[in-house]
Amino acid sequence: MKQSLLLFSLVFAPIALAGASSAQESVLQLFEVRDLAIELAPPGFEDAVAEGEEPDEERIARHVTHTTRALADLIEHHCEPGFESGVSSIHPLEDGTLIVRATPEQQGWVESFLLMQRRFRGLIHVQTRFVVARPGELTFGSEPESAHLIAESAFRDLVARSDDGDATVLTAPQLVVHPRQKGSVSVFNSISYVSSWSEHRVEPNGQLVLDPQVDILEEGVSVVSRVTPLPSGLYAMSVDISYCDVARPIPTERVRVGGRSVEISVPEVTRAHLESTLHLAEGGAAIFTTDVSPDRELVVLIRMDVVERAEDMEKVLLPPGERRHAR
Repeated sequence: MKQSLLLFSLVFAPIALAGASSAQESVLQLFEVRDLAIELAPPGFEDAVAEGEEPDEERIARHVTHTTRALADLIEHHCEPGFESGVSSIHPLEDGTLIVRATPEQQGWVESFLLMQRRFRGLIHVQTRFVVARPGELTFGSEPESAHLIAESAFRDLVARSDDGDATVLTAPQLVVHPRQKGSVSVFNSISYVSSWSEHRVEPNGQLVLDPQVDILEEGVSVVSRVTPLPSGLYAMSVDISYCDVARPIPTERVRVGGRSVEISVPEVTRAHLESTLHLAEGGAAIFTTDVSPDRELVVLIRMDVVERAEDMEKVLLPPGERRHAR
């Protein structure tokens, strides 16, 4: 079973509690972010409000706590300049408050970041395309297991070439999500196979029977993504991509269980797992590659843009061939 792992990193007013001048000039401030947490309400919240029902307060409280922690993680990960151990820290509270100890420059970044989240309008559209091709067919001889930022024009060119050449387009899932919201999409084919047999004595007459052990493989792709607007005007997009392919036909072999000859399946599985954090301008794109066999590589194209108007959403919903000609 072949597996590969690809990890890349591409690159309202606060309430002052205390000021502590030190060599690092760290200060302590509170930021109320409950409104940003409620923005990404739990499933069923809007439906319940529309029907005049009170949402489950306990469920909302759990959501606020979880989302505040996620917001703290985003700030700690993306803050410029970066947080330093022993100097900078961020602590989320259950009520939707962040306690931030940081330098004045970092505190300014946090203020700008939160203001950006409150002012942002629109949804995030993430396009992906999974292609299996000959090494270098789409990547111009790039090193295996690599990641590169590419221009929007290059993304469109690669999409067209993957359609017209010898490459195989596996799938092209899309996501439309709120900023900072984790979205996921998967395209899987479940494959059941007999992996082993077990021996049991049963009634009547204590006869010996063999039971097959059936396992399931999920063949296909999945994409998990979160896009966050940054004060710099760029977007931080985290992506987690999984790929699984099962060779056909599935090999079998015969084994003996309880003195009998039985057949089991021995799948040959190729897996790839790609993780990255990209800093992209609107319309920006990236390409990931990793070998999946001696003569084939997996190419993943990914692009993000912002959907603000109804007509933009209509283009997103068009089939890929028609979308290229939409105006």
